[in-house]
Amino acid sequence: MIGQRVRRVEDRALLTGEARYTGDLAAGALDVVFVRATFAHARVRGVHTAAATTAPGVIAVYTAADLGDVHGTIPLPVPDELIRPLMATDRVRFCGEVVAIVVAVSLAAATDAAELVVVDYEPLDVVADAPGALAPGAAVLFDEHPSNIALDVAPDPDARAASVAAFERAALVVELDLHNQRVAVM
Repeated sequence: MIGQRVRRVEDRALLTGEARYTGDLAAGALDVVFVRATFAHARVRGVHTAAATTAPGVIAVYTAADLGDVHGTIPLPVPDELIRPLMATDRVRFCGEVVAIVVAVSLAAATDAAELVVVDYEPLDVVADAPGALAPGAAVLFDEHPSNIALDVAPDPDARAASVAAFERAALVVELDLHNQRVAVM
């Protein structure tokens, strides 16, 4: 698919108004707005939801404390201490991490109430790239984990020896750094 044209099949329904959206659901559906971290790395000293909870049309406001010890999953064999909770608890580790959830009778009510949630942050040092994260003394995201390396996979010794030998025999070796967008928070 990379570099190839992809035939769009959804345009007709979108342009003619035939497409169904979440907002088209039957009356009685509730809307949710996520309150997201405005810091890339900070300690969360408190999430104050009282004003949002009493706002017009609000059904509920949830924080990590309401969820208990519920964590996400990671499809990699990483240490347990690196599996983040579904919502930020004591620390936010990236800008946009969910800090609270507002449920209301309309999107407008949920959006207005989300603006009333006040998060008390203590900013922490930020590392913006992988080389910086590996530098000595770099801020770590998980106090229980000694570094920013989540998973270190050693190559098969025979495969490594074969690739080293291939490079030694090569007439030309080109070295370059490739930069790719981050596709996961890691």
